[in-house]
Amino acid sequence: MSDLMCSAVNCVYNISGLCSARSIHIGIKGISSKNEDTLCENFLHRNLKNTFTSIINTNIIGEVKQVVDRDNINMSPQIICDAKECIYNSSNMCSAKHVQIYGLKCEDGKCTKCEVFARR
Repeated sequence: MSDLMCSAVNCVYNISGLCSARSIHIGIKGISSKNEDTLCENFLHRNLKNTFTSIINTNIIGEVKQVVDRDNINMSPQIICDAKECIYNSSNMCSAKHVQIYGLKCEDGKCTKCEVFARR
């Protein structure tokens, strides 16, 4: 699995810059091949309803390990990827060792992008 850092601080899965989801899905807007058009499909605004909704996809064991061992990344979600043009896409799974998801200011609710995207 990839080490995933996330700056989408308003996402329910973001805990101190790490992603607490068990699995995330990197989608792509349209047929684009730019990292600006990638997005984390699992992004959920931090609120009470989404906190309950997110429990089914939360890496609870990873969260507990992270509290005990802060020196290593224990919350590393599986990353499913639709960006076919990305060099790290291997059979719709991300093979990058380190992944950075950026949080963006936006109005449409999908306020993220995958910074590691690199076109083949």
